[in-house]
Amino acid sequence: MHRRSSASGRGAVMLTALVMLLQSCWFADEKPVPENIGWVHSEQEGAKIILFDAETYEEFRRVRFTPHLVGGAHRFEIDPMGRIWSGYDQEYVGPTWTDVIRGRFRIRDEVTIRDSLGDEIALIEDPCTSPRGGIAFVAGMAFIGCEESGTRATVVAVDIETLAVVERFSMSPPEYDLLERALLFSTVEASDNAVFVSMTGKPPSDFEHDHIHGAIVSTTIAVIDPWEMQIRGYVELPPGSRVNDMQHVDGLTWLFNSYSHVTAGPERVDVHVLDPVSVEVVDSFNLPKAYPVWAFVRDRSMYVFHNANGAMGGYGNFEEPAFPLDPETDGPEISVSRIDMGTMQMEYRKFEVDTRGNQEDVFYSWIQHAAPGPAGWCVAFFGGEENGGLYCEQDDGVFRQVIQLERAVGVLFP
Repeated sequence: MHRRSSASGRGAVMLTALVMLLQSCWFADEKPVPENIGWVHSEQEGAKIILFDAETYEEFRRVRFTPHLVGGAHRFEIDPMGRIWSGYDQEYVGPTWTDVIRGRFRIRDEVTIRDSLGDEIALIEDPCTSPRGGIAFVAGMAFIGCEESGTRATVVAVDIETLAVVERFSMSPPEYDLLERALLFSTVEASDNAVFVSMTGKPPSDFEHDHIHGAIVSTTIAVIDPWEMQIRGYVELPPGSRVNDMQHVDGLTWLFNSYSHVTAGPERVDVHVLDPVSVEVVDSFNLPKAYPVWAFVRDRSMYVFHNANGAMGGYGNFEEPAFPLDPETDGPEISVSRIDMGTMQMEYRKFEVDTRGNQEDVFYSWIQHAAPGPAGWCVAFFGGEENGGLYCEQDDGVFRQVIQLERAVGVLFP
């Protein structure tokens, strides 16, 4: 009896030692958690996140969302509690590109909530169909964009404490043929007193588009009152518009037109200014460069990042594209406009990108997201295996790749 107990004790000690050894190996790979954390995420092979030290850009952990090839979570948003939300869309179930081409996928109607280290802490199942349209937080609610079937769109309001669905809004602009023109989400954003839903579809069938060179899209903005829980109204922007980002300035909302590069001549508009109360466009203007994609306000200055791909941006009689047109002889650049919010004076600057001698891959890439970090500006490049990833501004003003990640789509600093 005593001998069996002794053996059992030795076994328990060995098992504990083995667990501790495995844990030490795991955490040796992950490294200690830094004080300031950054995320860069990719849609390659499902969705994966690299967590890094926001001061040194040293990687300390990787999180894989799904084992499938493509699809999965595309956007990540931080709620007032510091938790990180992401909505899923379709998820391919086959292990090869053949399965992708044949459309073997399932719709994943889930929203995951994670802590700052990427660990899942909550799951909202079936709030709507394909909740991939963006998430915004205001009035104690999460407003989630759901693409449904593509011919209709829904926004659901979820209580961020109970995670219960409180309200559903059917996005049905008046005199808008959903079956013919469709509505797909570009983004969902919020100010203190409004939720803004940017939806992209086809322009009216009778639209004249000789001045547009490239894909023709039309954007409708819906404004929701988050306190009264009702839609205030809709406004349709001129065809040739797409809004992926917006900023709120002195009671007005600036809508950045990421399709302005395809519109030639006087019809080009880089920024539409929306009054969220009357739901009317009250002004519009151009920036020093077309193709604005992401903007941030710091110290009463607006910093606007322009997409930097010559192959995509070289339409019309504009200034030279941000990426020179010859990737063999010229290097790529990142373009930023700065607007003084007091005087509205604008300045424009180009930043060199160090591609480590492999320029062609980045030449055919583009900025998917940008964010101001503790140590400087960072951008996520949707590039290939070598040059995709996180590029951050260094002390000499050059953006260099600090984390290699194919098909990077976002960066944030929780």
